[in-house]
Amino acid sequence: MARPCRNVEICLSRPLKRHTIMGGSTKPTLLVLRHHGLGDLVTAQPSLHGLRRSFPRHRLVVTCPSWLVPLAEFFGTADQLVSEIPSQQSGCDNGGDPTCHQQIDAALLANVLTNIRSADVLVSLRTPGSELVPLINTLMPRVFVSYRYDGIAATENSPELNFTEHILTRWRRLLKTICVEPCDDDLYTTLAVPLSHQGFTVVHIGAGSPSRLWPINRWVKVVLHLQSTGHRIALTGSGPEAAMVNEVRRRACLPAECNRCGTDVQELTWLVAGARLVASVDTGISHLATSFRRPAVTLFGPVSPAWWGPPPGNAQHKTLWAGKSGDNYGAATDLGLLRIKVEDVIEAIKEMCC
Repeated sequence: MARPCRNVEICLSRPLKRHTIMGGSTKPTLLVLRHHGLGDLVTAQPSLHGLRRSFPRHRLVVTCPSWLVPLAEFFGTADQLVSEIPSQQSGCDNGGDPTCHQQIDAALLANVLTNIRSADVLVSLRTPGSELVPLINTLMPRVFVSYRYDGIAATENSPELNFTEHILTRWRRLLKTICVEPCDDDLYTTLAVPLSHQGFTVVHIGAGSPSRLWPINRWVKVVLHLQSTGHRIALTGSGPEAAMVNEVRRRACLPAECNRCGTDVQELTWLVAGARLVASVDTGISHLATSFRRPAVTLFGPVSPAWWGPPPGNAQHKTLWAGKSGDNYGAATDLGLLRIKVEDVIEAIKEMCC
């Protein structure tokens, strides 16, 4: 049996729904390592539920960046969450830039090594890389689950990662190697939304990388159409995207209160869960819309929606893609994304709002 782990201090910001986050248990530990975007958290839920069902006697510990802890707590699949915030640090503000994935990831994995003594089962729901080596050597899991990586001997007999698979299929295929059966229905959830956050059309201007940023002037035209057809608009984006969001607001002549840029994850989740419509590029907020079954229009650029979009057959989610793949983390807007015209987006919105 794995030795008990020390409790890992995390940051909570008005959690959406309280679930106990446990520490000091004598149960064996099942540690899940994830990528750390909003979309990664949402799309991991079927896998986490599947692991919970298959390992009911284990304490499920999941990595999660501090800014997403309230949402992860709402989902309630983990007994313990490990963030990038050092356990000895108090008064953390939970307000880091969520687009700084690499910095957050490095700090988070270092914090795992500091606070988790051992793991009976170690599951990597992430693209395998050399950063897993010290975790394997330190935690010495009885069971290690990951896609194959040439630099890790423990993955020699693991399946190859196929990036052309849908993200849910990708993790389902991996977990079948240990007889875990995720259920796609676990992707969906409900949330009681305050009246003050219901009925908005959420237009998310930002993206996780420059290659997924649709031009501001095109968003302005879409917002003007929405405004002319009676939509109550909430413009969102991360804190560093404030200038872009405010530029769209100013050029569309929207009042200041329409700018919800930099709002915390609880406010953002309420807006999405109660939305009339969610319009965005391929970024985490589109997965949140899928999770809450809200009508959505999502613009895909470098990556096909067949890989990273809503589950096939989801009638509440309209995806637009020009059929051209590119660099998901490129420094300039993807050429395929630029092929999506304003008229295409407006027509999709009409279809979803009819």
